[in-house]
Amino acid sequence: MKIGAVVLARSNFGRWPGKIKADLFGKPMIERVVERLKKLKGLDEIILSTTDYSEDKWLMNLAGQYAIQYITGPPDDRGLRYYEAVMKYDLDYFVAAPANYPLFDIEAQNELIQEVRTNPRYEVYKYGNWGSKGIIIDVCNKQIIKRYKKEGTDQELGWITCKNKFTIHDWKEPELRNKYLIDLNIAYPLHLALLNKVIEHIGYYPERYEEIVKAFMEMETL
Repeated sequence: MKIGAVVLARSNFGRWPGKIKADLFGKPMIERVVERLKKLKGLDEIILSTTDYSEDKWLMNLAGQYAIQYITGPPDDRGLRYYEAVMKYDLDYFVAAPANYPLFDIEAQNELIQEVRTNPRYEVYKYGNWGSKGIIIDVCNKQIIKRYKKEGTDQELGWITCKNKFTIHDWKEPELRNKYLIDLNIAYPLHLALLNKVIEHIGYYPERYEEIVKAFMEMETL
């Protein structure tokens, strides 16, 4: 069984053009994502999926710098870019990694990947309900993206037609999770500025979500 991570990245997209180049604790956000993925256990490939626009050529160079694969595809069809990466590199499952999820929890992500390897029966593997917050990235079976290609709908990139899913246990200390649900899906400059402040308070780039929560709590009392 082959598991890979597919990172969707382009320079100018949506409400914040150039977001993936934004500085996060001394490095561009996209580099933080790639470095974090390279720390995961159990990945056979990391593929950077971008466009063939000249403005995205630097992303191809970045893939070479980090010794990962890259693929180019249509700028406005995210599902098709996932599909082409999954099929070209013959992935059975893929970590569907957006370029603005630079702080996902490494230990929990490893746990999710291990669950896929030991129990490969489901189309989507989730960790609690934290995927949309950038805390954990869902792991998906290639059948989902093949069905997306057939159906041609960009609603949730075809996840909406998931036949079955598996959710492993929720976080420890659930009362902290409920009180301090820190969204790590970086969508706006103000959000990035807040997270930079939190990481500066920690003093190093954290690997666990708990570290961010505890720093946020400490800052609240200052």
